Amino acid sequence: MIFLFLVSNLFSQIPCGYKYSRLIKIDHTKVAGGVNLTNFPLYITTTTLVAADEALLKSAAHGGHVQSANGYDIAFTAEDGVTALDFQMENYVSTTGEYEAWVNIPTLSVTADTYIYMYYDNAAIVADQSTKATWDANTVGVWHLDNNNFNDYTVNGNNGTNSLTDPSANGAGEILTGRVFTGTTHDDEFVRLSLGAVAPSAAAGTIDLWAEMTTYFLSTYFWGESSLQNGSYANRLQIYINNSTGQLEFGMGSTHALYGTANNFLTAGNWYHIVLTWSGSIATGNGTYDAYANGVLLSTGAYTGLTALYDSADIGNDGNLGQRSEALTGSVDEVHYSNIARSGGWITTEYNNVNSPTTFYTISPEPVVWTGATNANWSNAGNWSGAIPTLGANAIIWNSAINQPTLDASEQVGFMYIMPGATLTIPAGNTLSVNFTTVNCGTISSVATGTLTFNATAGLINQYMSSTGTYNLGNLIANPFALTNNVFLNTPLVTCSGNFTISQGVFNCLTNSLSVAENVTDNSVFTAGTGTLTLDGTAGTQTIASTEATGLTTYNLVLKNTSATTPAISTTANVKVDNQLTFNAANTSLVNLNGKTLTLGTAAAAPGTLSYPAAPTIAGWLYGGTFLRWFNTAAIAIPNNTGLFPMGSNGAQNNYHPLWFGATAALTTGGTISVLHNPTVEGSVPVAFTDVTWTPPVGGTPVQGTSNAAWQVAAGNGLALSGNNGELRYGGNGFTVFILADVDACQAAGAVGTFSAATFADVPLEANRIGLSSANLTNTWLMGTSSLLASPLPIELLSFTASCENNYPVLRWTTASEINNDYFTLERTTDGVHYETVTEVKGAGNSTSEQSYSALDYGEISGITYYRLSQIDLDGVITPLQTIVYVPCENIESVNAFSSNRIINIQINADSLGSRNIILTNTLGQELLNQTKNIVPGLNIFKLYPQVNTGIYILQVIGNNKVYTKKLYLSAE
Repeated sequence: MIFLFLVSNLFSQIPCGYKYSRLIKIDHTKVAGGVNLTNFPLYITTTTLVAADEALLKSAAHGGHVQSANGYDIAFTAEDGVTALDFQMENYVSTTGEYEAWVNIPTLSVTADTYIYMYYDNAAIVADQSTKATWDANTVGVWHLDNNNFNDYTVNGNNGTNSLTDPSANGAGEILTGRVFTGTTHDDEFVRLSLGAVAPSAAAGTIDLWAEMTTYFLSTYFWGESSLQNGSYANRLQIYINNSTGQLEFGMGSTHALYGTANNFLTAGNWYHIVLTWSGSIATGNGTYDAYANGVLLSTGAYTGLTALYDSADIGNDGNLGQRSEALTGSVDEVHYSNIARSGGWITTEYNNVNSPTTFYTISPEPVVWTGATNANWSNAGNWSGAIPTLGANAIIWNSAINQPTLDASEQVGFMYIMPGATLTIPAGNTLSVNFTTVNCGTISSVATGTLTFNATAGLINQYMSSTGTYNLGNLIANPFALTNNVFLNTPLVTCSGNFTISQGVFNCLTNSLSVAENVTDNSVFTAGTGTLTLDGTAGTQTIASTEATGLTTYNLVLKNTSATTPAISTTANVKVDNQLTFNAANTSLVNLNGKTLTLGTAAAAPGTLSYPAAPTIAGWLYGGTFLRWFNTAAIAIPNNTGLFPMGSNGAQNNYHPLWFGATAALTTGGTISVLHNPTVEGSVPVAFTDVTWTPPVGGTPVQGTSNAAWQVAAGNGLALSGNNGELRYGGNGFTVFILADVDACQAAGAVGTFSAATFADVPLEANRIGLSSANLTNTWLMGTSSLLASPLPIELLSFTASCENNYPVLRWTTASEINNDYFTLERTTDGVHYETVTEVKGAGNSTSEQSYSALDYGEISGITYYRLSQIDLDGVITPLQTIVYVPCENIESVNAFSSNRIINIQINADSLGSRNIILTNTLGQELLNQTKNIVPGLNIFKLYPQVNTGIYILQVIGNNKVYTKKLYLSAE
């Protein structure tokens, strides 16, 4: 037998240092009281197993799988398979595999079966992992009374001293051995307990013991305690037999013979679980007690005179030094003393556990082990130590196998444990269904169409993806048996190159990360915990769908999509981000909200944070819906991610149009601000009003036009500024013809707040408004221009393409809106200097709807030709719009680049898929920009927005074994 003396938990290698594990299922129907029990000490014994199964727990020296001759490498975890549970080993017999221990169960459920795991076979464990912390803080003392050991097995050190009692034979106690009181001397037999180290409380407590009578005598004691030690009694706590026919009685305080008469139910030779609890007032000494036997409440009554407890007590005698003549004739085992009144549910459950461990829990057989003796096929029986795992069967993948397993068909398994260095492969089209928990210390590898499914098939079972191994999955599906069942993400990171789907139940991220490359479908419940969901697709459109009433709620959401598809991410549900929304620097995705709302933060006290890279990096944006952010009361400077709304246009226009909210002083109360960027077409419409704050001149500046681009801003949820100290800044790319001094921030027919000059700090054009009140914020904000001639905020083409048809160039372009547009001029050049007119095409004048145009060039074309499209308005003002390259019917790759203000336009006509490296340097060779762009066959158009000073710069486009170099003049104005 082994008894521990350690108080620290050495259980640091679970589970990855172990070879075997077994599932222990605790039957919730045996848990009494109607409420869950906390930190319950579960008694575990392997004597419940059949002999052949228990024999596997022999030490290795005797042919078993336990490495330590002392049983030190047996340990326990919670239902996740990795969280170590405190336990106290009471016995291990290396020659038979017999094992007894007490395991602290943090929560023992009364409504659903509780699952824990037992691990063993770890040669690295050479010390006892038991801990006295197994017993909760309310336990004053535990005396196992085994093997002549009278020590207290809690942290309190209330040890005992033996006087003439004998150990029973092994197995003669309720648990192993106990102490035998012969009654021969009747006054000198006892175990004296010193209770001074951590004293019990007279206000409340529980004495809990197992006892067996050999014969009956008048006044023979199982437990005795008294504050007087001179033969008289005071502040008594007593459990005793009061006659020769087995009448059980109790003494409390100044009262003797509690429980009454005619209760002669104790039968000699039988073990009984006897419990006394009390709760009262130390000041008055009055209270109530409950007495139990074998889990049944015998009596509830009142007591008086219990104001203090003595610092010693007797097991097997009356506890009074001045008398001590009432020794027990029989045995006592497993004495527990607590300083709270344990509940009836606790007491009955304790009885059920110890009295009938066979019905209280079941220990699964040893799992089958992957040996890989034949090949890598999962379905080959020659690769397993037993039968091929099926529904509910547990399996272990060893790292020592010659061949590591690959699913050659869809399979099912119960609990699965993958050892360090082992790899399980799920090929395309195959599915592995897991009915319990997966503990992965190695690698699970799959492709996009290989699937790992968690689908508990019965009962209220929580499933886990546990441990620190690698989860490189294709598809991941959570589909447990019941709507209330959980699948827990209990590993630092799971990556899915395919889809993530919640078909049923609850998927809980806990504190961990899930990375998904394709679609996220929430058809039940997604619980964010404090984890992170990353969308990192590389091709096609990722979709977010949720049937939850409030949509998909995440804690941290990272957008890291690099797909060239627009939109790269599309949601058909509202999305909430409780803590942090990150636009990763590698992210190029446009997120289509499809009329839904993306919310950041949960309250003014928890506004969440936005992470967005510093200018000039543009890491994607939101469009087609509303972005709502919570704000606390702190002041916000512009520009700052604290007040950023990264909005933009759709993929056809491809413009980043951010808005910043700021406040120069602390807010009175926090709340929300929402922004909807709609419509997103560029261009302007004529208006006529005066912004009186736009001075000079005296009296204000007339506004001639406003942009079609609009930012609909709304303050809500009690947000209140402390005065007129609110600020807004908004703008972006695509406003290709403007003078900063002409631009204003306004509404369609006026301007609230105070004018502030336009800037270009983060994007090429930023309109600013200051001096805003809380009421001013809620408006549709536009860009105003004081000169439709000099700063018309014109249309940026939706498209301008050149193609070869019947050996002639065909030019096509589309506009989103037009203002005072008389006609277009189409010109061509082969050297970039000398242009000749191809044709003129009549414009639409003023239009807010999409217009399409085309022209065919019948002239002689040889080699690469460039076409320039210009707009001529009704006043004769010419505005160059765009230049593209044309390759005459051969797949000759060509590159063209030109600049406008600080914008670099790059056109690559490609003949195949690939990528190009774009580098911008100054004349000193210092690198200012370095980006990689994916390209597709045909025309690819890119825009760069370098934040540079006016001057000459060198642009290089590198790829396909070619280097294109061009000098560009960039203006900071």
